[in-house]
Amino acid sequence: MEFVQVVSVENMRKSDARTIAEHTPSAELMYRAAQGIFNSAKFVGKVAIVCGKGNNGGDGYALACILARHSMACTIVRAVEGFSKDGLYYYQLAKSLGVNEISLYEAGNFEGYDIVVDCLLGTGFSGKVEGEIAQAI
Repeated sequence: MEFVQVVSVENMRKSDARTIAEHTPSAELMYRAAQGIFNSAKFVGKVAIVCGKGNNGGDGYALACILARHSMACTIVRAVEGFSKDGLYYYQLAKSLGVNEISLYEAGNFEGYDIVVDCLLGTGFSGKVEGEIAQAI
């Protein structure tokens, strides 16, 4: 499969920053990203959402909220400790909606899951992938 770059990382960051500054709160953008994922895939069977600590992880927590509100079971797998501000909001909301959470260790190699959603790294990541993130990947 060949990937085509549609938007550069720099352009995406600038677009997000401008949209947040002038139009839309960042938590709403996070929810819209999650809604886009929900609308783009057919969620059936057992779903694991693997989350990092940044806003990409927050997208995953928001997706967990959407799935829960549609009475679709999913499991949050937190690969690392920590949250972005908006990610923490959606994580707490997902937990209040009864979304299950397990550790990366408990997830093992994700056997038994029909869908695994990768919400580990976003445009803010730089450097070498190591530790729990590398293990999750």
